[in-house]
Amino acid sequence: MIHLLKQRYERYQEIDELIQQPDVISNNTRYTALLKERGGLEEQAQLYRDYDAAKQAVDGAKEIIADGSDADMVELAQAELEEFEPKMEEYAERAQEMLLLDDELGARSCIVEIRAGTGGDEACLFAGDLFEMYGYFCTAHDLKIEIMDRTESDMGGIKTLVFRVNGVNASKWFRYEGGTHRVQRVPTTETQGRIHTSAATVAVLPEPEEVDIQINESDLEVSAARSGGPGGQSVNKIASKCILLHKPSGIQVMCQETKSFHQNRERAEALLRARLYEAERFRVESERSAARSTMIGSGDRSEKIRTYNWPQSRCTDHRCKVTITLQSALAGQLDEILEGMRKLEVAEKLKMLEEESKSGK
Repeated sequence: MIHLLKQRYERYQEIDELIQQPDVISNNTRYTALLKERGGLEEQAQLYRDYDAAKQAVDGAKEIIADGSDADMVELAQAELEEFEPKMEEYAERAQEMLLLDDELGARSCIVEIRAGTGGDEACLFAGDLFEMYGYFCTAHDLKIEIMDRTESDMGGIKTLVFRVNGVNASKWFRYEGGTHRVQRVPTTETQGRIHTSAATVAVLPEPEEVDIQINESDLEVSAARSGGPGGQSVNKIASKCILLHKPSGIQVMCQETKSFHQNRERAEALLRARLYEAERFRVESERSAARSTMIGSGDRSEKIRTYNWPQSRCTDHRCKVTITLQSALAGQLDEILEGMRKLEVAEKLKMLEEESKSGK
Protein backbone atom coordinates (compact mmCIF):
# COMPACT_ATOMS: atom_id res chain seq x y z
CA MET A 1 0.00 0.00 0.00
CA ILE A 2 2.90 2.38 0.67
CA HIS A 3 4.01 2.41 -2.95
CA LEU A 4 0.49 3.43 -3.96
CA LEU A 5 0.55 6.16 -1.32
CA LYS A 6 3.84 7.37 -2.79
CA GLN A 7 2.20 7.61 -6.22
CA ARG A 8 -0.55 9.81 -4.75
CA TYR A 9 2.12 11.98 -3.13
CA GLU A 10 3.96 12.36 -6.45
CA ARG A 11 0.69 13.31 -8.15
CA TYR A 12 0.12 15.91 -5.42
CA GLN A 13 3.57 17.39 -6.12
CA GLU A 14 2.86 17.36 -9.85
CA ILE A 15 -0.37 19.32 -9.34
CA ASP A 16 1.49 21.80 -7.11
CA GLU A 17 3.73 22.58 -10.08
CA LEU A 18 0.90 22.64 -12.62
CA ILE A 19 -1.25 25.18 -10.76
CA GLN A 20 1.62 27.67 -10.88
CA GLN A 21 1.83 27.58 -14.68
CA PRO A 22 0.26 30.59 -16.48
CA ASP A 23 -1.57 28.49 -19.09
CA VAL A 24 -3.23 26.44 -16.33
CA ILE A 25 -4.15 29.50 -14.26
CA SER A 26 -5.79 31.09 -17.31
CA ASN A 27 -7.91 27.96 -17.91
CA ASN A 28 -10.45 28.34 -15.12
CA THR A 29 -12.07 24.92 -15.66
CA ARG A 30 -8.78 23.02 -15.50
CA TYR A 31 -7.41 25.15 -12.68
CA THR A 32 -10.51 24.54 -10.54
CA ALA A 33 -10.45 20.80 -11.28
CA LEU A 34 -6.76 20.57 -10.30
CA LEU A 35 -7.36 22.48 -7.07
CA LYS A 36 -10.15 20.07 -6.17
CA GLU A 37 -7.98 17.04 -6.99
CA ARG A 38 -5.14 18.52 -4.96
CA GLY A 39 -7.45 19.03 -1.99
CA GLY A 40 -8.54 15.39 -2.20
CA LEU A 41 -4.90 14.24 -2.18
CA GLU A 42 -3.65 16.54 0.57
CA GLU A 43 -4.31 14.18 3.46
CA GLN A 44 -2.66 11.28 1.63
CA ALA A 45 0.35 13.41 0.71
CA GLN A 46 0.85 14.44 4.34
CA LEU A 47 0.54 10.82 5.47
CA TYR A 48 3.26 9.79 3.03
CA ARG A 49 5.53 12.57 4.34
CA ASP A 50 4.96 11.34 7.90
CA TYR A 51 5.61 7.72 6.91
CA ASP A 52 8.77 8.62 4.98
CA ALA A 53 10.16 10.67 7.89
CA ALA A 54 9.48 7.81 10.32
CA LYS A 55 11.09 5.31 7.93
CA GLN A 56 14.24 7.41 7.59
CA ALA A 57 14.46 7.66 11.38
CA VAL A 58 14.08 3.87 11.73
CA ASP A 59 16.61 3.11 8.98
CA GLY A 60 19.14 5.51 10.54
CA ALA A 61 18.67 4.00 14.00
CA LYS A 62 19.15 0.47 12.65
CA GLU A 63 22.42 1.47 10.99
CA ILE A 64 23.77 2.89 14.27
CA ILE A 65 22.70 -0.22 16.19
CA ALA A 66 24.27 -2.50 13.58
CA ASP A 67 27.53 -0.55 13.76
CA GLY A 68 27.62 -0.77 17.57
CA SER A 69 30.85 1.20 17.97
CA ASP A 70 29.39 3.90 20.21
CA ALA A 71 27.42 2.63 23.20
CA ASP A 72 25.78 6.00 23.92
CA MET A 73 24.68 6.40 20.29
CA VAL A 74 23.35 2.83 20.27
CA GLU A 75 21.25 3.61 23.35
CA LEU A 76 19.81 6.74 21.68
CA ALA A 77 19.18 4.84 18.47
CA GLN A 78 17.35 2.09 20.36
CA ALA A 79 15.06 4.70 21.93
CA GLU A 80 14.42 6.23 18.52
CA LEU A 81 13.64 2.81 17.09
CA GLU A 82 11.09 2.15 19.83
CA GLU A 83 9.46 5.50 19.10
CA PHE A 84 9.26 5.40 15.32
CA GLU A 85 8.64 1.72 14.47
CA PRO A 86 5.12 1.83 15.99
CA LYS A 87 4.49 5.07 14.09
CA MET A 88 5.45 3.38 10.82
CA GLU A 89 2.91 0.62 11.55
CA GLU A 90 0.26 3.21 12.39
CA TYR A 91 0.92 5.15 9.17
CA ALA A 92 0.84 1.95 7.09
CA GLU A 93 -2.52 1.04 8.63
CA ARG A 94 -3.91 4.49 7.87
CA ALA A 95 -2.57 4.24 4.31
CA GLN A 96 -4.44 0.98 3.82
CA GLU A 97 -7.68 2.64 4.97
CA MET A 98 -7.22 5.66 2.73
CA LEU A 99 -6.33 3.70 -0.38
CA LEU A 100 -9.15 1.19 0.02
CA LEU A 101 -11.82 3.82 0.67
CA ASP A 102 -10.82 7.23 -0.62
CA ASP A 103 -11.23 7.64 -4.34
CA GLU A 104 -11.88 10.48 -6.77
CA LEU A 105 -15.61 10.39 -6.01
CA GLY A 106 -14.99 10.83 -2.30
CA ALA A 107 -13.26 14.16 -2.91
CA ARG A 108 -16.29 15.57 -4.71
CA SER A 109 -19.19 17.64 -3.54
CA CYS A 110 -22.43 15.73 -3.12
CA ILE A 111 -26.19 16.15 -3.21
CA VAL A 112 -28.22 14.96 -0.24
CA GLU A 113 -31.95 14.22 -0.21
CA ILE A 114 -33.88 13.95 3.05
CA ARG A 115 -37.45 12.64 2.97
CA ALA A 116 -39.86 12.19 5.85
CA GLY A 117 -40.91 8.56 6.12
CA THR A 118 -43.32 6.74 8.41
CA GLY A 119 -44.66 8.87 11.24
CA GLY A 120 -46.61 11.77 9.77
CA ASP A 121 -45.87 15.20 11.25
CA GLU A 122 -43.37 13.73 13.71
CA ALA A 123 -41.35 12.26 10.81
CA CYS A 124 -41.33 15.69 9.15
CA LEU A 125 -40.05 17.31 12.33
CA PHE A 126 -37.35 14.63 12.61
CA ALA A 127 -36.31 15.26 8.99
CA GLY A 128 -35.79 18.88 10.01
CA ASP A 129 -33.67 17.73 12.96
CA LEU A 130 -31.48 15.69 10.60
CA PHE A 131 -30.92 18.70 8.36
CA GLU A 132 -29.95 20.82 11.37
CA MET A 133 -27.57 18.07 12.49
CA TYR A 134 -25.89 18.03 9.07
CA GLY A 135 -25.61 21.81 9.20
CA TYR A 136 -23.57 21.60 12.41
CA PHE A 137 -21.44 18.80 10.94
CA CYS A 138 -20.68 20.84 7.82
CA THR A 139 -19.75 23.92 9.84
CA ALA A 140 -17.27 21.87 11.88
CA HIS A 141 -15.70 20.35 8.73
CA ASP A 142 -15.51 23.50 6.61
CA LEU A 143 -18.23 22.30 4.24
CA LYS A 144 -20.89 24.58 2.81
CA ILE A 145 -24.58 23.76 2.32
CA GLU A 146 -26.65 25.10 -0.57
CA ILE A 147 -30.36 24.28 -0.45
CA MET A 148 -31.70 23.21 -3.86
CA ASP A 149 -35.33 22.38 -3.10
CA ARG A 150 -37.59 21.78 -0.11
CA THR A 151 -41.19 21.13 0.81
CA GLU A 152 -42.20 22.00 4.36
CA SER A 153 -44.95 20.49 6.47
CA ASP A 154 -47.74 22.46 8.15
CA MET A 155 -46.05 22.10 11.55
CA GLY A 156 -42.75 23.52 10.35
CA GLY A 157 -41.03 20.23 9.63
CA ILE A 158 -39.68 19.00 6.31
CA LYS A 159 -41.44 16.67 3.91
CA THR A 160 -38.56 16.69 1.42
CA LEU A 161 -35.30 18.61 1.27
CA VAL A 162 -32.54 18.50 -1.32
CA PHE A 163 -29.24 20.26 -0.68
CA ARG A 164 -25.75 20.37 -2.09
CA VAL A 165 -22.72 19.95 0.17
CA ASN A 166 -19.72 21.81 -1.26
CA GLY A 167 -16.17 21.27 -0.09
CA VAL A 168 -13.22 18.91 -0.12
CA ASN A 169 -14.14 15.30 0.74
CA ALA A 170 -17.88 16.00 1.13
CA SER A 171 -18.81 12.65 -0.44
CA LYS A 172 -16.15 10.86 1.63
CA TRP A 173 -18.10 11.54 4.81
CA PHE A 174 -21.70 11.80 3.65
CA ARG A 175 -21.52 8.46 1.83
CA TYR A 176 -22.34 6.72 5.12
CA GLU A 177 -25.48 8.77 5.78
CA GLY A 178 -27.58 7.08 3.10
CA GLY A 179 -30.38 4.95 4.54
CA THR A 180 -33.28 5.09 6.97
CA HIS A 181 -32.79 7.06 10.18
CA ARG A 182 -35.17 6.15 13.00
CA VAL A 183 -36.25 8.34 15.92
CA GLN A 184 -37.85 7.26 19.19
CA ARG A 185 -39.32 10.05 21.30
CA VAL A 186 -42.50 11.55 22.75
CA PRO A 187 -43.99 13.91 20.13
CA THR A 188 -45.10 17.37 21.24
CA THR A 189 -48.65 16.44 20.22
CA GLU A 190 -48.68 13.31 22.43
CA THR A 191 -50.89 13.96 25.48
CA GLN A 192 -50.28 10.66 27.29
CA GLY A 193 -46.48 10.68 27.19
CA ARG A 194 -46.17 7.65 24.91
CA ILE A 195 -42.98 7.11 22.91
CA HIS A 196 -43.51 7.09 19.14
CA THR A 197 -41.21 5.70 16.49
CA SER A 198 -40.82 7.62 13.22
CA ALA A 199 -38.36 7.58 10.33
CA ALA A 200 -36.75 9.68 7.61
CA THR A 201 -34.71 8.49 4.64
CA VAL A 202 -31.48 10.00 3.39
CA ALA A 203 -29.97 9.47 -0.08
CA VAL A 204 -26.50 10.72 -1.00
CA LEU A 205 -25.40 11.30 -4.61
CA PRO A 206 -21.81 12.27 -5.49
CA GLU A 207 -22.01 15.33 -7.72
CA PRO A 208 -20.52 14.74 -11.18
CA GLU A 209 -18.47 17.21 -13.12
CA GLU A 210 -20.03 18.64 -16.28
CA VAL A 211 -17.64 16.53 -18.33
CA ASP A 212 -18.98 13.36 -16.70
CA ILE A 213 -22.56 13.88 -17.84
CA GLN A 214 -23.43 15.86 -20.94
CA ILE A 215 -27.08 16.97 -21.13
CA ASN A 216 -28.42 17.92 -24.54
CA GLU A 217 -30.82 20.84 -24.51
CA SER A 218 -33.07 18.98 -26.94
CA ASP A 219 -33.52 16.21 -24.36
CA LEU A 220 -34.98 18.62 -21.81
CA GLU A 221 -38.54 19.72 -21.29
CA VAL A 222 -38.39 22.92 -19.25
CA SER A 223 -41.39 24.44 -17.52
CA ALA A 224 -41.96 27.17 -14.96
CA ALA A 225 -44.50 27.41 -12.19
CA ARG A 226 -45.25 29.58 -9.21
CA SER A 227 -43.44 28.48 -6.07
CA GLY A 228 -45.54 27.01 -3.30
CA GLY A 229 -45.34 26.74 0.45
CA PRO A 230 -44.06 29.20 3.04
CA GLY A 231 -41.83 31.96 1.76
CA GLY A 232 -43.28 35.43 2.24
CA GLN A 233 -45.71 37.60 0.37
CA SER A 234 -43.97 37.45 -3.01
CA VAL A 235 -43.43 33.70 -3.18
CA ASN A 236 -46.43 32.99 -5.43
CA LYS A 237 -46.39 36.18 -7.54
CA ILE A 238 -43.78 35.08 -10.11
CA ALA A 239 -43.22 31.80 -11.95
CA SER A 240 -39.74 31.15 -10.55
CA LYS A 241 -40.07 27.43 -9.89
CA CYS A 242 -38.14 25.39 -12.48
CA ILE A 243 -39.25 21.90 -13.49
CA LEU A 244 -36.94 19.84 -15.71
CA LEU A 245 -37.93 16.62 -17.43
CA HIS A 246 -35.15 14.58 -19.02
CA LYS A 247 -37.12 12.90 -21.78
CA PRO A 248 -34.75 9.99 -22.59
CA SER A 249 -34.63 8.77 -18.96
CA GLY A 250 -37.96 10.07 -17.70
CA ILE A 251 -36.22 11.66 -14.69
CA GLN A 252 -37.91 14.82 -13.46
CA VAL A 253 -36.45 17.32 -11.01
CA MET A 254 -37.59 20.68 -9.71
CA CYS A 255 -36.20 23.59 -7.75
CA GLN A 256 -38.05 26.53 -6.19
CA GLU A 257 -35.62 27.69 -3.51
CA THR A 258 -34.77 31.12 -4.96
CA LYS A 259 -36.90 33.86 -6.52
CA SER A 260 -34.81 33.67 -9.69
CA PHE A 261 -35.94 31.19 -12.33
CA HIS A 262 -32.42 31.09 -13.82
CA GLN A 263 -30.82 30.27 -10.46
CA ASN A 264 -33.44 27.60 -9.84
CA ARG A 265 -32.74 26.14 -13.28
CA GLU A 266 -28.99 25.97 -12.57
CA ARG A 267 -29.66 24.08 -9.34
CA ALA A 268 -32.21 21.81 -11.01
CA GLU A 269 -29.68 20.95 -13.75
CA ALA A 270 -27.07 20.10 -11.10
CA LEU A 271 -29.54 17.78 -9.40
CA LEU A 272 -30.52 16.20 -12.72
CA ARG A 273 -26.89 15.66 -13.63
CA ALA A 274 -26.26 13.95 -10.29
CA ARG A 275 -29.24 11.64 -10.73
CA LEU A 276 -28.27 10.75 -14.29
CA TYR A 277 -24.69 10.11 -13.20
CA GLU A 278 -25.81 7.87 -10.37
CA ALA A 279 -28.20 6.00 -12.65
CA GLU A 280 -25.35 5.33 -15.10
CA ARG A 281 -23.11 4.09 -12.31
CA PHE A 282 -25.83 1.69 -11.21
CA ARG A 283 -26.25 0.45 -14.76
CA VAL A 284 -22.59 -0.50 -15.18
CA GLU A 285 -22.15 -1.72 -11.61
CA SER A 286 -25.02 -4.07 -10.88
CA GLU A 287 -24.08 -4.53 -7.27
CA ARG A 288 -24.45 -0.80 -6.68
CA SER A 289 -28.06 -0.99 -7.80
CA ALA A 290 -28.82 -3.26 -4.89
CA ALA A 291 -26.87 -0.92 -2.61
CA ARG A 292 -28.99 2.08 -3.59
CA SER A 293 -32.19 0.17 -3.00
CA THR A 294 -30.91 -0.60 0.49
CA MET A 295 -29.72 2.96 1.01
CA ILE A 296 -32.99 4.66 0.16
CA GLY A 297 -35.35 2.02 1.55
CA SER A 298 -39.07 2.53 1.91
CA GLY A 299 -38.99 4.83 4.91
CA ASP A 300 -40.53 2.13 7.07
CA ARG A 301 -39.68 2.00 10.78
CA SER A 302 -38.23 -1.52 10.52
CA GLU A 303 -35.53 -0.46 8.02
CA LYS A 304 -32.83 1.46 9.80
CA ILE A 305 -29.15 2.31 9.74
CA ARG A 306 -29.27 4.48 12.85
CA THR A 307 -31.58 5.11 15.82
CA TYR A 308 -31.90 8.39 17.70
CA ASN A 309 -33.40 7.54 21.08
CA TRP A 310 -34.58 10.55 23.07
CA PRO A 311 -35.63 8.78 26.34
CA GLN A 312 -32.24 7.05 26.62
CA SER A 313 -30.33 10.06 25.22
CA ARG A 314 -28.32 7.93 22.79
CA CYS A 315 -27.67 7.56 19.08
CA THR A 316 -26.72 4.11 17.80
CA ASP A 317 -25.47 3.18 14.35
CA HIS A 318 -26.62 -0.38 13.70
CA ARG A 319 -24.02 -1.12 11.01
CA CYS A 320 -20.78 -0.38 12.87
CA LYS A 321 -22.34 -0.85 16.36
CA VAL A 322 -21.11 2.53 17.60
CA THR A 323 -23.19 4.47 20.14
CA ILE A 324 -22.71 8.15 21.03
CA THR A 325 -24.77 10.52 23.12
CA LEU A 326 -27.84 12.02 21.51
CA GLN A 327 -26.57 15.48 22.37
CA SER A 328 -23.35 14.83 20.43
CA ALA A 329 -25.25 13.50 17.41
CA LEU A 330 -27.66 16.44 17.23
CA ALA A 331 -24.68 18.80 17.49
CA GLY A 332 -23.24 17.17 14.35
CA GLN A 333 -20.43 15.41 16.21
CA LEU A 334 -20.64 12.27 14.07
CA ASP A 335 -16.92 11.61 13.64
CA GLU A 336 -16.83 8.58 15.93
CA ILE A 337 -19.64 6.90 13.98
CA LEU A 338 -18.12 7.79 10.62
CA GLU A 339 -14.71 6.47 11.65
CA GLY A 340 -16.45 3.28 12.79
CA MET A 341 -18.06 2.99 9.37
CA ARG A 342 -14.71 3.43 7.64
CA LYS A 343 -13.15 0.65 9.73
CA LEU A 344 -16.13 -1.58 8.96
CA GLU A 345 -15.83 -0.92 5.23
CA VAL A 346 -12.08 -1.58 5.29
CA ALA A 347 -12.68 -4.94 7.00
CA GLU A 348 -15.34 -5.86 4.44
CA LYS A 349 -13.13 -4.89 1.48
CA LEU A 350 -10.15 -6.80 2.85
CA LYS A 351 -12.37 -9.84 3.31
CA MET A 352 -13.65 -9.51 -0.25
CA LEU A 353 -10.09 -9.19 -1.61
CA GLU A 354 -9.06 -12.27 0.36
CA GLU A 355 -11.99 -14.26 -1.02
CA GLU A 356 -11.20 -13.13 -4.56
CA SER A 357 -7.56 -14.12 -4.08
CA LYS A 358 -8.56 -17.58 -2.86
CA SER A 359 -10.92 -18.08 -5.80
CA GLY A 360 -8.16 -17.10 -8.24
CA LYS A 361 -9.90 -14.00 -9.60
